Amino acid sequence: SIEAAVGRVEANAWIERASFLPPVVAWSDASSGAWAALLEVSPLKVSQGVFRTWFSSAHIYLKELAAALEAVELAARYAPGSTVSLKVDNLAAVHTLRRGHSSNWVANQLLATVFRRAESAALNIDVTWVPTDEQRADPYTRGVTHPGAVPGTYFD
Repeated sequence: SIEAAVGRVEANAWIERASFLPPVVAWSDASSGAWAALLEVSPLKVSQGVFRTWFSSAHIYLKELAAALEAVELAARYAPGSTVSLKVDNLAAVHTLRRGHSSNWVANQLLATVFRRAESAALNIDVTWVPTDEQRADPYTRGVTHPGAVPGTYFD
């Protein structure tokens, strides 16, 4: 019966419910001056902004990590408890997110914030590299404004 199956799932704490659901897809991207994050829920959630203060001169690698942080924030807000397939087009950022640490102090601070936010929202995050020409967030870093975009939590 369904009730017996649900009872077995609840009894086995190592089985995560989110793993039985299709992942929510998130996209993050950065350019020299702007960042964008998309979350494929209905309706589409978009967060975008420009880099200000000292971060505007940061390396693109750090800007890509910052955009990933904003994507995790969107997922935490609109899809808590989900498995998130995060699509990033910067290999260094992908490897750092997968590895969980960096030799760069700023990158480690961004990672710590990503992991804290993911944990607080019970998110399982799978980071995947995508080619730039397939990056759905890219236009929003190059002048296209989404009419329903929400401001960033960390970088706007």
